[in-house]
Amino acid sequence: MPEAEPLRPGDPVRLGPYRLLGRLGEGGQGVVYLALAGPGRQVALKLLHTRLTGNPQARHAFARELAAAQKVDPFCTARVLAADVEGDVPYIVSEYIHGLSLKRMVEKWGPRKDTQLHRLAIGTATALAAIHKVGVVHRDFKPSNVLLGPDGPRVIDFGVARAMDLMTAPSSGGPIGTPAYMAPEQFSNTPADTSADVFAWASTLVYASCGEPPFGDDSISTVINRILHVDPDLGGLTGGLRELAAACLVKDPRSRPTAEQLVLDLIGSGGQERELPVPPPPVSLTPSASPAPPVSQVPAVRPPAGSAAQPTVSRAEIRAVQRAQRRGGRAKAGLLLLAGALSGALALGAVMAWPSGGEQNPRPGRTAAGTAPAEAMPKLGPVMELSSTDGYGYTLAAVKGGTEEIGGDEYAYIDYMIANVQEQPVPLEKPGDLFLSRDKAPEGVPCAPQPGAPADRCTVGNATTVRAVLGDSQPIMMIDGEEHMAAGSSYLLRVRTLDPVAKGLTEADLGLYVWEVRFVADRMARHLEFPE
Repeated sequence: MPEAEPLRPGDPVRLGPYRLLGRLGEGGQGVVYLALAGPGRQVALKLLHTRLTGNPQARHAFARELAAAQKVDPFCTARVLAADVEGDVPYIVSEYIHGLSLKRMVEKWGPRKDTQLHRLAIGTATALAAIHKVGVVHRDFKPSNVLLGPDGPRVIDFGVARAMDLMTAPSSGGPIGTPAYMAPEQFSNTPADTSADVFAWASTLVYASCGEPPFGDDSISTVINRILHVDPDLGGLTGGLRELAAACLVKDPRSRPTAEQLVLDLIGSGGQERELPVPPPPVSLTPSASPAPPVSQVPAVRPPAGSAAQPTVSRAEIRAVQRAQRRGGRAKAGLLLLAGALSGALALGAVMAWPSGGEQNPRPGRTAAGTAPAEAMPKLGPVMELSSTDGYGYTLAAVKGGTEEIGGDEYAYIDYMIANVQEQPVPLEKPGDLFLSRDKAPEGVPCAPQPGAPADRCTVGNATTVRAVLGDSQPIMMIDGEEHMAAGSSYLLRVRTLDPVAKGLTEADLGLYVWEVRFVADRMARHLEFPE
Protein backbone atom coordinates (compact mmCIF):
# COMPACT_ATOMS: atom_id res chain seq x y z
CA MET A 1 0.00 0.00 0.00
CA PRO A 2 1.22 3.57 -0.58
CA GLU A 3 2.75 5.80 2.07
CA ALA A 4 0.03 7.21 4.32
CA GLU A 5 -1.04 10.83 3.98
CA PRO A 6 -1.66 12.87 7.14
CA LEU A 7 -5.06 12.69 8.78
CA ARG A 8 -7.44 15.49 7.81
CA PRO A 9 -9.56 17.64 10.10
CA GLY A 10 -12.59 15.58 11.10
CA ASP A 11 -10.83 12.23 10.71
CA PRO A 12 -11.02 10.04 13.81
CA VAL A 13 -7.75 9.41 15.67
CA ARG A 14 -8.93 6.26 17.41
CA LEU A 15 -11.54 3.62 16.68
CA GLY A 16 -11.95 1.01 19.38
CA PRO A 17 -8.52 -0.55 19.96
CA TYR A 18 -7.09 0.97 16.76
CA ARG A 19 -5.08 4.21 16.62
CA LEU A 20 -5.29 5.84 13.19
CA LEU A 21 -1.97 7.10 11.77
CA GLY A 22 -2.86 8.42 8.32
CA ARG A 23 -4.88 8.01 5.14
CA LEU A 24 -4.04 5.30 2.57
CA GLY A 25 -6.85 6.08 0.14
CA GLU A 26 -10.47 7.04 -0.35
CA GLY A 27 -13.27 5.83 -2.60
CA GLY A 28 -16.99 6.27 -3.02
CA GLN A 29 -17.70 3.79 -0.24
CA GLY A 30 -15.23 4.80 2.44
CA VAL A 31 -11.77 5.85 3.58
CA VAL A 32 -8.88 3.44 4.17
CA TYR A 33 -6.58 4.39 7.05
CA LEU A 34 -3.23 3.12 8.22
CA ALA A 35 -3.72 2.14 11.86
CA LEU A 36 -1.90 0.57 14.79
CA ALA A 37 -3.42 -2.52 16.38
CA GLY A 38 -0.81 -2.85 19.12
CA PRO A 39 2.92 -2.32 19.50
CA GLY A 40 4.39 -2.16 16.00
CA ARG A 41 1.47 -3.94 14.32
CA GLN A 42 0.19 -1.94 11.37
CA VAL A 43 -3.18 -2.70 9.79
CA ALA A 44 -5.41 -1.19 7.11
CA LEU A 45 -8.78 0.01 8.42
CA LYS A 46 -11.60 0.79 5.99
CA LEU A 47 -14.26 3.06 7.46
CA LEU A 48 -17.64 3.54 5.81
CA HIS A 49 -18.27 7.19 4.93
CA THR A 50 -20.24 8.94 7.69
CA ARG A 51 -22.80 10.14 5.15
CA LEU A 52 -23.55 6.49 4.27
CA THR A 53 -23.92 5.03 7.76
CA GLY A 54 -27.67 5.68 7.74
CA ASN A 55 -28.12 4.19 4.26
CA PRO A 56 -29.28 0.54 4.46
CA GLN A 57 -28.09 -0.19 0.89
CA ALA A 58 -24.60 1.17 1.64
CA ARG A 59 -24.40 -0.87 4.83
CA HIS A 60 -25.50 -3.98 2.94
CA ALA A 61 -22.82 -3.40 0.28
CA PHE A 62 -20.20 -2.94 3.00
CA ALA A 63 -21.26 -6.21 4.64
CA ARG A 64 -21.15 -7.89 1.23
CA GLU A 65 -17.57 -6.70 0.75
CA LEU A 66 -16.65 -8.24 4.09
CA ALA A 67 -18.31 -11.55 3.19
CA ALA A 68 -16.56 -11.69 -0.17
CA ALA A 69 -13.13 -10.89 1.26
CA GLN A 70 -13.54 -13.49 4.01
CA LYS A 71 -14.30 -16.19 1.45
CA VAL A 72 -11.12 -15.65 -0.52
CA ASP A 73 -7.92 -17.52 0.27
CA PRO A 74 -5.61 -15.11 2.17
CA PHE A 75 -2.60 -15.91 -0.02
CA CYS A 76 -4.07 -13.73 -2.77
CA THR A 77 -5.69 -10.84 -0.90
CA ALA A 78 -5.33 -8.75 2.25
CA ARG A 79 -6.53 -11.03 5.04
CA VAL A 80 -9.49 -9.71 7.07
CA LEU A 81 -8.48 -9.43 10.74
CA ALA A 82 -11.59 -7.91 12.34
CA ALA A 83 -14.77 -6.08 11.41
CA ASP A 84 -17.90 -4.39 12.73
CA VAL A 85 -20.46 -3.81 10.01
CA GLU A 86 -23.47 -3.58 12.33
CA GLY A 87 -22.29 -0.85 14.72
CA ASP A 88 -22.75 2.91 14.55
CA VAL A 89 -19.41 3.25 12.73
CA PRO A 90 -18.99 0.29 10.33
CA TYR A 91 -15.39 -0.69 9.59
CA ILE A 92 -13.27 -3.56 8.26
CA VAL A 93 -9.72 -4.20 9.49
CA SER A 94 -7.38 -6.08 7.18
CA GLU A 95 -3.74 -7.01 6.84
CA TYR A 96 -1.50 -4.08 5.85
CA ILE A 97 0.44 -5.03 2.71
CA HIS A 98 3.89 -3.43 2.51
CA GLY A 99 4.11 -2.60 -1.17
CA LEU A 100 2.87 -0.31 -3.92
CA SER A 101 -0.13 -0.85 -6.13
CA LEU A 102 0.62 -1.92 -9.70
CA LYS A 103 -0.68 1.46 -10.87
CA ARG A 104 1.70 3.37 -8.60
CA MET A 105 4.59 1.08 -9.48
CA VAL A 106 4.17 1.69 -13.21
CA GLU A 107 3.71 5.44 -12.69
CA LYS A 108 6.92 5.69 -10.64
CA TRP A 109 9.21 3.17 -12.35
CA GLY A 110 7.73 2.47 -15.72
CA PRO A 111 6.17 -0.58 -17.39
CA ARG A 112 6.98 -4.14 -16.30
CA LYS A 113 9.05 -6.19 -18.72
CA ASP A 114 10.08 -9.78 -19.48
CA THR A 115 10.27 -11.93 -16.33
CA GLN A 116 8.65 -9.22 -14.19
CA LEU A 117 5.62 -9.21 -16.48
CA HIS A 118 5.35 -13.00 -16.67
CA ARG A 119 5.63 -13.33 -12.89
CA LEU A 120 2.93 -10.67 -12.47
CA ALA A 121 0.67 -12.49 -14.94
CA ILE A 122 1.02 -15.80 -13.09
CA GLY A 123 0.49 -14.28 -9.65
CA THR A 124 -2.59 -12.25 -10.58
CA ALA A 125 -4.17 -15.06 -12.66
CA THR A 126 -3.69 -17.46 -9.75
CA ALA A 127 -5.30 -14.94 -7.38
CA LEU A 128 -8.23 -14.52 -9.77
CA ALA A 129 -8.65 -18.30 -10.06
CA ALA A 130 -8.75 -18.56 -6.26
CA ILE A 131 -11.35 -15.76 -6.06
CA HIS A 132 -13.56 -17.45 -8.66
CA LYS A 133 -13.17 -20.85 -7.02
CA VAL A 134 -15.01 -19.65 -3.90
CA GLY A 135 -17.86 -18.26 -5.99
CA VAL A 136 -16.94 -14.56 -6.01
CA VAL A 137 -16.82 -12.20 -9.01
CA HIS A 138 -14.58 -9.20 -8.29
CA ARG A 139 -16.06 -6.80 -10.91
CA ASP A 140 -13.41 -4.10 -10.39
CA PHE A 141 -10.09 -5.79 -11.18
CA LYS A 142 -7.66 -3.03 -12.18
CA PRO A 143 -4.04 -1.87 -11.54
CA SER A 144 -4.88 0.15 -8.42
CA ASN A 145 -6.49 -2.95 -6.87
CA VAL A 146 -3.37 -5.09 -7.32
CA LEU A 147 -0.84 -4.63 -4.51
CA LEU A 148 2.71 -5.83 -5.14
CA GLY A 149 3.47 -7.23 -1.71
CA PRO A 150 6.76 -8.77 -0.52
CA ASP A 151 5.37 -12.27 -1.13
CA GLY A 152 3.67 -11.60 -4.47
CA PRO A 153 0.67 -9.70 -5.86
CA ARG A 154 -2.51 -9.38 -3.79
CA VAL A 155 -5.94 -8.45 -5.15
CA ILE A 156 -7.84 -6.05 -2.89
CA ASP A 157 -11.06 -4.01 -2.69
CA PHE A 158 -14.09 -6.27 -2.95
CA GLY A 159 -16.38 -3.27 -2.56
CA VAL A 160 -18.35 -4.09 -5.75
CA ALA A 161 -17.79 -7.86 -5.73
CA ARG A 162 -20.79 -10.18 -5.99
CA ALA A 163 -21.33 -13.81 -5.18
CA MET A 164 -22.01 -15.88 -8.31
CA ASP A 165 -25.35 -17.01 -6.90
CA LEU A 166 -26.47 -13.36 -6.91
CA MET A 167 -25.63 -12.84 -10.59
CA THR A 168 -28.86 -14.18 -12.02
CA ALA A 169 -30.26 -10.69 -12.53
CA PRO A 170 -28.59 -7.46 -13.55
CA SER A 171 -27.90 -5.00 -10.77
CA SER A 172 -29.68 -1.69 -10.78
CA GLY A 173 -28.10 1.71 -11.00
CA GLY A 174 -26.05 1.28 -14.17
CA PRO A 175 -22.70 -0.38 -14.79
CA ILE A 176 -20.36 -0.88 -11.82
CA GLY A 177 -16.59 -0.73 -12.16
CA THR A 178 -13.86 1.37 -13.75
CA PRO A 179 -14.74 1.95 -17.46
CA ALA A 180 -11.23 1.45 -18.92
CA TYR A 181 -11.09 -2.08 -17.40
CA MET A 182 -14.72 -3.15 -17.90
CA ALA A 183 -15.93 -5.81 -20.34
CA PRO A 184 -18.47 -5.02 -23.10
CA GLU A 185 -21.26 -6.94 -21.34
CA GLN A 186 -20.93 -4.70 -18.27
CA PHE A 187 -22.34 -1.81 -20.31
CA SER A 188 -25.46 -3.75 -21.24
CA ASN A 189 -28.25 -5.36 -19.27
CA THR A 190 -26.25 -8.59 -18.99
CA PRO A 191 -24.98 -9.46 -15.48
CA ALA A 192 -21.20 -9.64 -15.34
CA ASP A 193 -19.72 -13.01 -14.41
CA THR A 194 -16.18 -14.39 -14.09
CA SER A 195 -15.44 -13.74 -17.77
CA ALA A 196 -15.66 -9.99 -17.06
CA ASP A 197 -12.87 -10.39 -14.48
CA VAL A 198 -10.78 -12.24 -17.09
CA PHE A 199 -11.30 -9.31 -19.49
CA ALA A 200 -10.19 -6.90 -16.75
CA TRP A 201 -7.17 -9.12 -15.95
CA ALA A 202 -5.95 -8.86 -19.55
CA SER A 203 -6.56 -5.09 -19.58
CA THR A 204 -4.50 -4.80 -16.38
CA LEU A 205 -1.69 -6.85 -17.91
CA VAL A 206 -1.63 -4.56 -20.97
CA TYR A 207 -1.40 -1.56 -18.62
CA ALA A 208 1.53 -3.17 -16.82
CA SER A 209 3.35 -3.64 -20.13
CA CYS A 210 3.02 -0.07 -21.43
CA GLY A 211 1.32 2.23 -18.89
CA GLU A 212 -1.99 2.45 -20.82
CA PRO A 213 -5.09 0.21 -20.81
CA PRO A 214 -5.91 -1.51 -24.13
CA PHE A 215 -8.81 0.83 -25.01
CA GLY A 216 -7.25 4.07 -23.75
CA ASP A 217 -8.11 6.14 -20.71
CA ASP A 218 -9.49 9.40 -22.09
CA SER A 219 -13.17 10.38 -22.14
CA ILE A 220 -15.55 7.74 -20.78
CA SER A 221 -17.76 7.76 -23.89
CA THR A 222 -14.77 7.26 -26.19
CA VAL A 223 -13.39 4.43 -24.07
CA ILE A 224 -16.77 2.65 -23.94
CA ASN A 225 -17.14 2.96 -27.72
CA ARG A 226 -13.71 1.38 -28.24
CA ILE A 227 -14.47 -1.46 -25.80
CA LEU A 228 -17.71 -2.22 -27.66
CA HIS A 229 -16.49 -1.85 -31.25
CA VAL A 230 -12.68 -1.59 -31.60
CA ASP A 231 -9.91 -4.16 -31.33
CA PRO A 232 -7.62 -3.71 -28.30
CA ASP A 233 -4.13 -2.21 -28.41
CA LEU A 234 -2.01 -4.90 -26.72
CA GLY A 235 0.78 -2.48 -25.78
CA GLY A 236 4.12 -4.03 -24.89
CA LEU A 237 2.93 -7.63 -24.66
CA THR A 238 4.73 -10.14 -26.85
CA GLY A 239 4.67 -13.86 -27.59
CA GLY A 240 2.45 -16.10 -25.50
CA LEU A 241 1.34 -13.29 -23.16
CA ARG A 242 0.11 -11.27 -26.14
CA GLU A 243 -1.86 -14.23 -27.52
CA LEU A 244 -3.37 -14.95 -24.11
CA ALA A 245 -4.40 -11.31 -23.57
CA ALA A 246 -5.97 -11.18 -27.04
CA ALA A 247 -8.04 -14.28 -26.20
CA CYS A 248 -9.22 -12.65 -22.95
CA LEU A 249 -10.22 -9.38 -24.65
CA VAL A 250 -12.64 -10.78 -27.23
CA LYS A 251 -16.08 -9.18 -27.19
CA ASP A 252 -18.01 -12.43 -26.64
CA PRO A 253 -17.63 -13.49 -22.98
CA ARG A 254 -18.33 -17.14 -23.88
CA SER A 255 -15.14 -17.24 -25.96
CA ARG A 256 -12.78 -16.11 -23.19
CA PRO A 257 -10.66 -18.57 -21.20
CA THR A 258 -11.34 -19.09 -17.52
CA ALA A 259 -8.90 -17.89 -14.86
CA GLU A 260 -7.96 -21.51 -14.17
CA GLN A 261 -7.11 -22.01 -17.85
CA LEU A 262 -4.97 -18.87 -17.71
CA VAL A 263 -2.92 -20.32 -14.84
CA LEU A 264 -2.33 -23.60 -16.66
CA ASP A 265 -1.34 -21.81 -19.87
CA LEU A 266 0.99 -19.43 -18.03
CA ILE A 267 2.92 -22.12 -16.15
CA GLY A 268 3.31 -23.96 -19.43
CA SER A 269 1.76 -27.26 -18.38
CA GLY A 270 -1.34 -27.09 -20.54
CA GLY A 271 -2.87 -29.46 -18.00
CA GLN A 272 -0.36 -32.22 -18.85
CA GLU A 273 1.36 -34.14 -16.10
CA ARG A 274 4.98 -33.49 -16.98
CA GLU A 275 8.12 -32.19 -15.35
CA LEU A 276 8.70 -28.45 -15.73
CA PRO A 277 12.27 -27.10 -15.72
CA VAL A 278 12.71 -23.86 -13.81
CA PRO A 279 13.78 -20.95 -16.07
CA PRO A 280 17.49 -20.12 -15.80
CA PRO A 281 18.56 -17.37 -13.38
CA PRO A 282 17.90 -13.92 -14.87
CA VAL A 283 21.36 -12.63 -13.92
CA SER A 284 24.94 -13.69 -14.31
CA LEU A 285 26.69 -14.69 -11.08
CA THR A 286 30.16 -14.33 -12.59
CA PRO A 287 32.20 -11.59 -10.83
CA SER A 288 32.91 -8.61 -13.02
CA ALA A 289 35.00 -5.49 -12.57
CA SER A 290 32.48 -3.39 -14.48
CA PRO A 291 29.54 -1.69 -12.74
CA ALA A 292 26.46 -3.89 -12.42
CA PRO A 293 23.70 -2.77 -14.83
CA PRO A 294 20.03 -3.10 -13.90
CA VAL A 295 19.03 -6.75 -13.75
CA SER A 296 16.72 -6.42 -16.74
CA GLN A 297 19.77 -5.60 -18.91
CA VAL A 298 21.93 -8.53 -17.82
CA PRO A 299 21.78 -11.44 -20.30
CA ALA A 300 20.47 -14.72 -18.91
CA VAL A 301 22.99 -17.52 -18.48
CA ARG A 302 21.59 -21.02 -19.03
CA PRO A 303 23.51 -23.74 -17.17
CA PRO A 304 24.36 -26.94 -19.09
CA ALA A 305 21.48 -29.41 -19.34
CA GLY A 306 21.44 -31.88 -16.50
CA SER A 307 23.75 -29.83 -14.30
CA ALA A 308 22.96 -29.00 -10.67
CA ALA A 309 22.34 -25.42 -11.74
CA GLN A 310 19.13 -26.38 -13.53
CA PRO A 311 16.75 -27.39 -10.72
CA THR A 312 13.45 -29.06 -11.61
CA VAL A 313 10.27 -29.65 -9.69
CA SER A 314 10.60 -32.83 -7.63
CA ARG A 315 8.62 -36.00 -8.34
CA ALA A 316 6.93 -35.63 -4.95
CA GLU A 317 5.79 -32.12 -5.89
CA ILE A 318 4.52 -33.37 -9.25
CA ARG A 319 2.49 -36.10 -7.50
CA ALA A 320 1.06 -33.51 -5.07
CA VAL A 321 0.04 -31.32 -8.02
CA GLN A 322 -1.54 -34.28 -9.79
CA ARG A 323 -3.53 -35.22 -6.68
CA ALA A 324 -4.76 -31.62 -6.34
CA GLN A 325 -5.73 -31.57 -10.02
CA ARG A 326 -7.77 -34.76 -9.62
CA ARG A 327 -9.57 -33.16 -6.65
CA GLY A 328 -10.43 -30.19 -8.85
CA GLY A 329 -7.96 -27.78 -7.28
CA ARG A 330 -5.97 -27.19 -10.45
CA ALA A 331 -5.55 -23.46 -9.96
CA LYS A 332 -4.06 -23.88 -6.48
CA ALA A 333 -2.01 -26.82 -7.77
CA GLY A 334 -0.44 -24.57 -10.36
CA LEU A 335 0.57 -22.15 -7.63
CA LEU A 336 2.13 -24.98 -5.57
CA LEU A 337 4.11 -26.11 -8.59
CA LEU A 338 5.36 -22.61 -9.27
CA ALA A 339 6.20 -21.94 -5.61
CA GLY A 340 8.16 -25.19 -5.35
CA ALA A 341 10.13 -24.39 -8.47
CA LEU A 342 10.94 -20.85 -7.36
CA SER A 343 12.00 -21.93 -3.87
CA GLY A 344 14.39 -24.44 -5.41
CA ALA A 345 15.86 -21.79 -7.69
CA LEU A 346 16.31 -19.36 -4.79
CA ALA A 347 17.98 -22.00 -2.65
CA LEU A 348 20.34 -22.83 -5.47
CA GLY A 349 21.09 -19.13 -5.99
CA ALA A 350 22.05 -18.87 -2.32
CA VAL A 351 24.49 -21.77 -2.61
CA MET A 352 26.08 -20.33 -5.75
CA ALA A 353 26.24 -16.77 -4.45
CA TRP A 354 27.82 -17.24 -1.04
CA PRO A 355 31.03 -19.20 -0.48
CA SER A 356 31.20 -21.06 2.84
CA GLY A 357 32.01 -18.65 5.65
CA GLY A 358 31.21 -15.53 3.64
CA GLU A 359 33.73 -12.73 3.09
CA GLN A 360 36.85 -13.06 5.23
CA ASN A 361 37.44 -9.34 5.63
CA PRO A 362 34.35 -7.25 4.95
CA ARG A 363 35.14 -3.62 4.23
CA PRO A 364 33.92 -0.97 6.70
CA GLY A 365 30.30 -0.10 6.06
CA ARG A 366 29.57 -3.48 4.42
CA THR A 367 28.25 -6.79 5.67
CA ALA A 368 29.61 -10.14 4.58
CA ALA A 369 27.01 -11.58 2.20
CA GLY A 370 24.81 -14.28 3.64
CA THR A 371 25.87 -13.83 7.27
CA ALA A 372 22.96 -11.75 8.59
CA PRO A 373 20.57 -13.71 10.82
CA ALA A 374 16.79 -13.86 10.28
CA GLU A 375 14.50 -11.87 12.59
CA ALA A 376 10.79 -11.14 12.87
CA MET A 377 9.62 -7.79 11.48
CA PRO A 378 10.22 -5.21 14.25
CA LYS A 379 8.02 -2.32 15.27
CA LEU A 380 8.35 0.35 12.55
CA GLY A 381 7.93 4.08 12.40
CA PRO A 382 6.08 5.77 9.49
CA VAL A 383 7.17 4.32 6.14
CA MET A 384 8.95 6.48 3.53
CA GLU A 385 8.93 5.66 -0.18
CA LEU A 386 12.24 6.26 -1.91
CA SER A 387 13.56 5.95 -5.45
CA SER A 388 17.14 6.27 -6.62
CA THR A 389 18.35 8.13 -9.68
CA ASP A 390 18.89 4.67 -11.23
CA GLY A 391 15.13 4.09 -11.06
CA TYR A 392 15.11 1.52 -8.26
CA GLY A 393 12.39 1.68 -5.62
CA TYR A 394 12.69 1.19 -1.85
CA THR A 395 10.74 1.78 1.34
CA LEU A 396 12.36 2.82 4.62
CA ALA A 397 11.21 3.00 8.23
CA ALA A 398 13.08 3.79 11.44
CA VAL A 399 13.15 1.10 14.14
CA LYS A 400 15.11 2.36 17.16
CA GLY A 401 18.17 4.31 18.25
CA GLY A 402 20.55 4.34 21.19
CA THR A 403 24.14 3.56 22.14
CA GLU A 404 26.20 0.39 22.29
CA GLU A 405 29.40 -0.14 24.24
CA ILE A 406 32.48 -1.24 22.31
CA GLY A 407 35.84 -1.47 24.09
CA GLY A 408 34.60 0.63 27.00
CA ASP A 409 33.36 3.49 24.76
CA GLU A 410 29.80 4.31 23.71
CA TYR A 411 28.88 4.58 20.03
CA ALA A 412 25.55 5.95 18.79
CA TYR A 413 23.46 3.85 16.41
CA ILE A 414 20.11 3.79 14.62
CA ASP A 415 18.43 0.66 13.28
CA TYR A 416 16.10 0.98 10.31
CA MET A 417 14.26 -1.23 7.85
CA ILE A 418 14.84 -1.08 4.10
CA ALA A 419 12.61 -3.03 1.69
CA ASN A 420 12.87 -3.76 -2.02
CA VAL A 421 9.41 -3.04 -3.44
CA GLN A 422 10.25 -4.20 -6.95
CA GLU A 423 9.76 -7.67 -8.44
CA GLN A 424 13.45 -8.06 -9.24
CA PRO A 425 16.71 -7.89 -7.29
CA VAL A 426 17.97 -4.33 -6.80
CA PRO A 427 21.28 -2.95 -5.51
CA LEU A 428 21.53 -2.82 -1.73
CA GLU A 429 21.45 0.86 -0.75
CA LYS A 430 22.18 2.36 2.67
CA PRO A 431 20.51 5.79 2.41
CA GLY A 432 19.81 6.44 6.10
CA ASP A 433 22.19 8.86 7.83
CA LEU A 434 22.51 9.25 11.59
CA PHE A 435 22.14 12.79 12.96
CA LEU A 436 22.65 13.59 16.62
CA SER A 437 22.42 16.53 18.97
CA ARG A 438 25.47 18.73 18.50
CA ASP A 439 26.31 18.68 22.21
CA LYS A 440 26.50 14.86 22.12
CA ALA A 441 28.84 14.69 19.11
CA PRO A 442 32.27 13.02 19.44
CA GLU A 443 34.90 15.39 20.80
CA GLY A 444 37.15 16.96 18.20
CA VAL A 445 35.21 15.42 15.29
CA PRO A 446 33.56 17.69 12.66
CA CYS A 447 29.75 17.51 12.88
CA ALA A 448 28.15 18.64 9.62
CA PRO A 449 24.71 20.31 9.42
CA GLN A 450 22.35 19.63 6.52
CA PRO A 451 19.51 21.73 5.04
CA GLY A 452 16.19 20.26 6.12
CA ALA A 453 17.51 18.99 9.44
CA PRO A 454 17.19 21.04 12.68
CA ALA A 455 20.03 23.49 13.33
CA ASP A 456 21.01 21.69 16.54
CA ARG A 457 21.41 18.36 14.72
CA CYS A 458 24.45 17.33 12.69
CA THR A 459 26.03 14.20 11.26
CA VAL A 460 29.46 12.67 11.84
CA GLY A 461 31.36 9.82 10.20
CA ASN A 462 29.36 6.61 10.35
CA ALA A 463 29.16 3.15 8.81
CA THR A 464 26.17 0.97 7.93
CA THR A 465 25.88 -2.81 8.22
CA VAL A 466 23.14 -5.34 7.55
CA ARG A 467 21.94 -6.59 10.93
CA ALA A 468 19.22 -9.07 9.94
CA VAL A 469 17.02 -10.50 7.21
CA LEU A 470 13.43 -9.66 8.19
CA GLY A 471 10.44 -11.97 8.17
CA ASP A 472 10.35 -14.48 5.32
CA SER A 473 12.72 -12.43 3.14
CA GLN A 474 15.51 -13.97 1.11
CA PRO A 475 19.15 -13.26 2.10
CA ILE A 476 21.27 -10.63 0.40
CA MET A 477 22.33 -11.77 -3.09
CA MET A 478 25.73 -11.29 -4.72
CA ILE A 479 25.41 -10.27 -8.38
CA ASP A 480 28.57 -9.41 -10.31
CA GLY A 481 30.37 -9.02 -6.98
CA GLU A 482 27.87 -6.46 -5.61
CA GLU A 483 25.29 -6.86 -2.86
CA HIS A 484 21.68 -6.91 -4.08
CA MET A 485 18.37 -7.07 -2.22
CA ALA A 486 16.19 -10.01 -3.26
CA ALA A 487 12.84 -9.21 -4.88
CA GLY A 488 10.25 -8.15 -2.31
CA SER A 489 12.64 -8.63 0.62
CA SER A 490 13.27 -6.52 3.73
CA TYR A 491 16.40 -6.06 5.84
CA LEU A 492 17.39 -4.46 9.12
CA LEU A 493 20.29 -2.02 8.76
CA ARG A 494 22.32 -0.38 11.52
CA VAL A 495 24.09 2.96 10.98
CA ARG A 496 26.67 3.62 13.74
CA THR A 497 29.11 6.42 14.47
CA LEU A 498 32.78 5.71 13.78
CA ASP A 499 33.85 7.63 16.89
CA PRO A 500 32.65 7.43 20.52
CA VAL A 501 29.93 9.86 21.57
CA ALA A 502 29.31 11.76 24.80
CA LYS A 503 27.87 9.85 27.73
CA GLY A 504 24.15 10.01 28.47
CA LEU A 505 22.97 10.06 24.84
CA THR A 506 19.40 8.74 24.34
CA GLU A 507 17.12 8.07 21.39
CA ALA A 508 15.73 11.61 21.76
CA ASP A 509 19.18 12.94 20.80
CA LEU A 510 19.17 11.00 17.52
CA GLY A 511 17.48 11.38 14.16
CA LEU A 512 17.44 9.34 10.94
CA TYR A 513 17.56 11.38 7.74
CA VAL A 514 17.87 10.78 3.99
CA TRP A 515 19.55 13.61 2.12
CA GLU A 516 21.97 12.29 -0.54
CA VAL A 517 21.31 13.70 -4.00
CA ARG A 518 20.77 10.28 -5.62
CA PHE A 519 17.63 9.93 -3.47
CA VAL A 520 16.67 13.54 -2.76
CA ALA A 521 17.16 15.86 -5.72
CA ASP A 522 17.07 19.07 -3.65
CA ARG A 523 19.30 17.60 -0.91
CA MET A 524 16.84 18.79 1.73
CA ALA A 525 17.05 16.16 4.45
CA ARG A 526 13.94 14.00 4.94
CA HIS A 527 13.31 12.78 8.48
CA LEU A 528 12.16 9.27 9.40
CA GLU A 529 10.42 9.21 12.77
CA PHE A 530 10.91 6.45 15.32
CA PRO A 531 7.90 4.30 16.22
CA GLU A 532 5.93 5.48 19.23
